Amino acid sequence: MFSRKLLTIFTLFLALVLIGAGCGGQDSNQQKEASKVEEEIKKDIKEAAEKQKEEKEKETELTLEAESVGTGQVNFSWELKGDKTADRFVIVRDTEKNPKHNGKNYWFRQPGSRRDVTWVNIPSGNYHFRICILEDEKCTTYSNDVQVEVK
Repeated sequence: MFSRKLLTIFTLFLALVLIGAGCGGQDSNQQKEASKVEEEIKKDIKEAAEKQKEEKEKETELTLEAESVGTGQVNFSWELKGDKTADRFVIVRDTEKNPKHNGKNYWFRQPGSRRDVTWVNIPSGNYHFRICILEDEKCTTYSNDVQVEVK
């Protein structure tokens, strides 16, 4: 799925090509300039696609599972794939999908050696959870989103 930015760039590229096709008698300087713009657009599209791919790969390096196990309690377990390491993890919660660590929606920090924990005293409701690797007080890698109905 392409992002809105990629679609906008691609639309502009097509518009330039169509406009250029109607100007058959234009001088070669304009054609050269159009070629430069076309190459820049192609480069931007490629860079944006690579960035999206890298972000998706980062997301899948860390996988989270969660299960509601009692009143206000959720068991979490997570796996860190490959040679990735972590000093600390943070579990984040929100009512919206893909919560981000903002300093308000997280539970206490977990040591990097930890791979499971139970969060207690969660208000009842439907929540989305993710875990992230914390580096210099910022989340650098997020897990998948897990939706849980807390009783």
